[in-house]
Amino acid sequence: MIPRRVYFAILFAFLLHGFFVLTARYHSSYDAYTHMLFADHYAKDWFSLWETRWYTGFDITSYPPLTHQLIALLIPLLGFEKAYAVILWLVTALFPLGIYTFSRIFTGKSAASYAALASALMLPIFVTAHIFGQLPFLTATLFTLFSTASLARFLREGGVNNYLLAISITATTMAAHHATLLVQPFFIFAVVFFQFEKKNWKRTSLRLLAYFISAIPAGIAVIWPFWQWGMHQQLQTPIDHLSRHNFLTDPFAAAIFFLPFYFPIGAIIPFLFYKWPRKFLGLQFSFTILFLLGLGGTTPLPSLFFGKSWEWLTYDRFAFWAVLTLTPFFGMVFIHFRHWIKKRFTLKPVPASLRGTFISTSIFTIFACAAIGSWFTPLIWPIQPAPIDMKPIVNWLEAKDHYYWRYLTFGFGDQFAYLNLLTDKTTTLDGSYHTARTIPELRESGIGQIDTAYWALKGTPAIVPILKVSGDYGVRWGFVNRKEFIPELQKSGWVYYGTLENGIEIWENPKFTFHPPVIPPADPFESFSWGIFPMLSLVTTLTLGAVNIWPYSGEKFIRRIHGMVIGLLPISLGFWYYKTVFEFKHQQVYFTYDHALFFLSDGLALVAIILWLAVQTKRKSLPKFSPLSKILFALCLLVTFSSIWSADWRTSLYLGCHFWLIFLLTLSLQDWHEAWRAASVGFAIALFFQVCIGITEFTAQSMQFLQPLNLHWPGLIDASSKGASILKFQDGGNFLRIYGTFPHPNILAGFVLMCLAGTTALILGRDKIKWIAWTAFISGIALLAVTFSRSAWLGLSAFLFVLLLKSKPIDSKKIWLLATTTIITFTLTLTPLRELFLSRTTTPTTITEESSLTERIWLAQQALTYAKESPWTGVGAGSFVIQLGKRAGEVNLVEPVHNVLLLVLSELGIVGIVLLLTIVFVVVKELYATSKLNVILFGALLAGVGTIALFDHYFWSLAPGRMMLGLALGLWQGQVAKDGK
Repeated sequence: MIPRRVYFAILFAFLLHGFFVLTARYHSSYDAYTHMLFADHYAKDWFSLWETRWYTGFDITSYPPLTHQLIALLIPLLGFEKAYAVILWLVTALFPLGIYTFSRIFTGKSAASYAALASALMLPIFVTAHIFGQLPFLTATLFTLFSTASLARFLREGGVNNYLLAISITATTMAAHHATLLVQPFFIFAVVFFQFEKKNWKRTSLRLLAYFISAIPAGIAVIWPFWQWGMHQQLQTPIDHLSRHNFLTDPFAAAIFFLPFYFPIGAIIPFLFYKWPRKFLGLQFSFTILFLLGLGGTTPLPSLFFGKSWEWLTYDRFAFWAVLTLTPFFGMVFIHFRHWIKKRFTLKPVPASLRGTFISTSIFTIFACAAIGSWFTPLIWPIQPAPIDMKPIVNWLEAKDHYYWRYLTFGFGDQFAYLNLLTDKTTTLDGSYHTARTIPELRESGIGQIDTAYWALKGTPAIVPILKVSGDYGVRWGFVNRKEFIPELQKSGWVYYGTLENGIEIWENPKFTFHPPVIPPADPFESFSWGIFPMLSLVTTLTLGAVNIWPYSGEKFIRRIHGMVIGLLPISLGFWYYKTVFEFKHQQVYFTYDHALFFLSDGLALVAIILWLAVQTKRKSLPKFSPLSKILFALCLLVTFSSIWSADWRTSLYLGCHFWLIFLLTLSLQDWHEAWRAASVGFAIALFFQVCIGITEFTAQSMQFLQPLNLHWPGLIDASSKGASILKFQDGGNFLRIYGTFPHPNILAGFVLMCLAGTTALILGRDKIKWIAWTAFISGIALLAVTFSRSAWLGLSAFLFVLLLKSKPIDSKKIWLLATTTIITFTLTLTPLRELFLSRTTTPTTITEESSLTERIWLAQQALTYAKESPWTGVGAGSFVIQLGKRAGEVNLVEPVHNVLLLVLSELGIVGIVLLLTIVFVVVKELYATSKLNVILFGALLAGVGTIALFDHYFWSLAPGRMMLGLALGLWQGQVAKDGK
């Protein structure tokens, strides 16, 4: 249980850091705008690996992404500045909890809670957060504290959940900032030395080995593109940094990188080696080394540790980490000191009621004064130029054709990155992340930013070689805030152009050439990994941490989150946003059938699975396999192993992975069957949305109004588009079938059927009629009608037939009312369109209808041919279209056979079709025997889906279609499991 004093510490940190945040002290920090720019990059294009605004473009994988991605998630709601402020506030407010968990490894609750209280007021955190602006570093360090505590717990107690949590937090730490790799060995050494004893050394060693075996690959995998980028880097000319100076000969450097870190907590350093138990040697050693490294060039230790690379590192982070190792000692020394004072001094001037708190108040007041004093630092000791009004510059750059060329700023300080945030079209040769730059003149210059050269050791002359070649990089404009740069501009041939209303001078480089930004091609898996893995590591860490710290309440909370995710899943199925993971191109095959694609719905399913698995590991229980689960398990194995004989093992392996994802989702829904309520609400909301879209499409006969949704698949089509699903009136007029937000009307129709089942659950599950649910149901029937999907019409009939057949055990009056309402709504909707209805249900009246029927028959023949050629194993999962593309020759793009039974028979042979039919048998058998409402309802949905599968392929061939089927199976399986209990 966390002591109350820790909660007070978090409150104090929240209030004090909140004062800094709300007064926007980060405006005057060094790196805040840099991190805002990285976050803004992800907000604009989450999976892009190339940022064009600096250095003529640079690789975004050069900086671990997690902190920036967290900011990016809030940017659409708050803007980049407020989003940064919120994450900064959150991280700094949680530091006392991190210090408590770290100190608790070495001390008791009381001492650790005092350490937490000190951290709420600790000057180094305020300086690092609000003056240096190193938010990712702080975030990663906070995770490192939790990671160290989780490792200590695993070494002490063992357990799968503790093991997984330690690995997960380590990976999350790497995703936030790579620099913590330098401190983790010291923290781990301190923990191992503290817990290492004669009686447990074997157990501790084995657990430590197990941790390293998994943690190292996890830390590499979560940001593997960063390590790949780093392998190809060479050291640049070192840039002078005060943290590398000798503090004994440079008092200015000591004033910035020593005193702010060790005042006032450094007062306990003399007590650090005074009569402590031997097990504290590891922590003492770690402090000593980190302290010496934090002195930078004062000692030769950095050059001995890092070799030539020591000239590129900055050493304030080592001082910061050294202070963290002091916090456990501070808590213990503080308690001893307070007891010592009480024994030797009566404190007579102080009232008896206040004597117990006088010492604490006095010491922590010193901490608070030091922390608050840092707020005044930029006022007393300006570290940035005065704020510049950027609006005139932005307006000028966006006027006419000024944004065609790159620009430079001179004397803006770190505000120049703020200008980059405000100008999307324009780019600069400069930048504020020196490690990522590739331009030779910048790498060899020995300066950081061109803009801040005036304050650098080499001064403004250092930019002359860069100015001479800047025109070759497309630089035409210069914005001057400090006159000291003008002589260098004149020497390089730049000419004065004019002065803006904010006093900024514009200079022009006459020797410019036009260079449009060039974005190099990105590897799909690399960009996918960069966009997904760090966030998944965070979700896993938070979930495992919740059930580890609060076993009961944490599980209850996670189950609610799981329900919310399941509720969002139907909504996400209406948006076919995807990211290509791998490209497996084949002749005449549309990419959706053979590429490895990761959809929005897949991401939500993966989150739901992580939530469920985290609780399972805490319970130390394996999921119970129902008869259906066993068959699905066998089917997943078959799909996966079919990659051995497949036409393309890569496509089959991807399908196997997707089947396993769906299988795990069904298991989570089986265990947490209460998620059906959230799913039903999600289906109702999704249905309302599709109905609104469908009405507009029906009226406009166009999808152009959906442009803001960026539906690249199928694109923005209308009644005249080639390749669109069009019906013909007898007078020659076109009718665009309703797509909703889906790539085909048939898929929309299948989804609407699922939504109708969810809405029916809301109708039948209440004693009183819910008019909202009824409205959704009626409008959904009308939408299903105008999709003109014959397979979905039959699926709806099967759905209602099963409900009518099993109406006695539930509510026969409502079932008949539903059926009657369906018939009436269907009739009223299609009466004005009876001409089109007849063309879809009688003899084909158009060439399009005739060719569609001919094509379906031909595809069925091809499927039977493949089944004869490979009767037992088939041609491999996903290989039907690949084989067909090879044999069809130069014709239109091929597609799967429009019958899932034939498709499975051709791809997985007799074994696959037997497994599929066994699933049907299990569902029918359970449906026949049950009298439970939800089992009947979701069983009826499966009957409708199965009917559609006889005439369409998307429940097998497309990832979102498989997810629809998996969701239906999981919901049914959960209700069966609930019935069994």
